[in-house]
Amino acid sequence: GGKTENRNYALFFEGGYKLDSRWRISAGVRQTFEDKAFLPTSISLPSNTPLIDHKEEHLHFNEFTWRYSLQYYPASNASVYLTVSHGFKSGGFVHRYYEYSPDGLVTFEPEYVTQYELGYKLSSPDRGLYLTALGFYSDYRNIQTASNPLGRPATITDNAARGHISGVEAEIVWSPLTALTIEGAIGLLRTGYDQIGSGNVTVDLDDKFIRSPETSINLGLSYSFPWSNGAELEGRLDWVYRSNIEYEPDNDAHVSEDGYQVYDFNLVYHPPNAVWSLQLGVRNLTDERYMLAGDSNREFGYALAVFARPRNAWLTVSWEF
Repeated sequence: GGKTENRNYALFFEGGYKLDSRWRISAGVRQTFEDKAFLPTSISLPSNTPLIDHKEEHLHFNEFTWRYSLQYYPASNASVYLTVSHGFKSGGFVHRYYEYSPDGLVTFEPEYVTQYELGYKLSSPDRGLYLTALGFYSDYRNIQTASNPLGRPATITDNAARGHISGVEAEIVWSPLTALTIEGAIGLLRTGYDQIGSGNVTVDLDDKFIRSPETSINLGLSYSFPWSNGAELEGRLDWVYRSNIEYEPDNDAHVSEDGYQVYDFNLVYHPPNAVWSLQLGVRNLTDERYMLAGDSNREFGYALAVFARPRNAWLTVSWEF
């Protein structure tokens, strides 16, 4: 499509202030300057006719972003925080053309997000417990998304809409016994478009965001078996669950994953007073068939999917010199 040259400069500051023994505030600001240059070279074959004038053009972005946070410490090992932040992702040029563009270069605008987050953290090493829990709401404007305008097979980037993500997350690490560690995490998401701002995009208000399953769960169990001669055998079992995942902005059913759960298992042997170890593992223990990525173009009429590997075993020998 052409040649690009991007430059990015920024000035930023972050600082905090301790109000008293329990309350703290912090703030961060950033001023970003970006310049993007694009020299199109697209031609139509076999005539070698330029699809767009071969003239370099520039885009300039000057954005102010910020982050403010309030922290409260009810105990020495626990904290509660409230954070509000605002960020952006710069715009750019559309590089793909398949027909003559008399109006010059096609561009897309920056994307903006304002996020509100309330969280809790607990660190209790004496009890072998670490806990994090949070809830958040993200308000997006000018969401950048891949689109296929009607009658045009080239995939381009355009600003689709206004939308939001809301959710809660929790993560725990707990060692009730010296030899046993339990790790778990859960995330619940709700995504959606609030307004559709461009006629070029194929998303609508009922579509979900891509790669944003409503439910995500991870659970891991590890146990160490010490031997009398000083050797150690460590076993670990992991379980991962994901609900429905969309891989195309318009939620094309051909590249939509209904959801999956996967088990992984491995054993690690550490011999006594040795510098080597032996690890044996099995991934996708139940031979689950699930999609990792997908791409489709309804104008061309194709859909492609990438699937995870089937059940597979592996063996690793590690040696420290």
